[in-house]
Amino acid sequence: MNGGRIRVEQGTMNDERMRAAAIGLVLSLLVLSCVLPEPSRNPVVWSIDGPRSLTVGASGEYLCIASDPRGEQLYYTWSCSRGILSDEHGVKVSWQAPGSTGVDTLTVYARNDHDYRSDPMKALVTVTE
Repeated sequence: MNGGRIRVEQGTMNDERMRAAAIGLVLSLLVLSCVLPEPSRNPVVWSIDGPRSLTVGASGEYLCIASDPRGEQLYYTWSCSRGILSDEHGVKVSWQAPGSTGVDTLTVYARNDHDYRSDPMKALVTVTE
């Protein structure tokens, strides 16, 4: 400092420093121009809780564990490969195993108030004698 004044010396940037500065500027602009994807609006079915083995004709209770990213109310749709469901639209259903042995599939998906739908979740249940 000289008498309250700041002295600035001018210099030149060499090619390497200029190239690095240009690359940094381009990268900064790219990062700033990126648009983050909108968060998912679809509910997620995390699991199906219930017995994985039943005897022929027996019944089991199955509960869908799901959440919605926006906290909206969820509606459920269940299906089964064989046997009888007590309800196809509850968070919790009763499933009666068929009259013969085998491996059966229970499937559920959830949807919210805006009709966004989860991926289906499947549970395999072994029916034994």
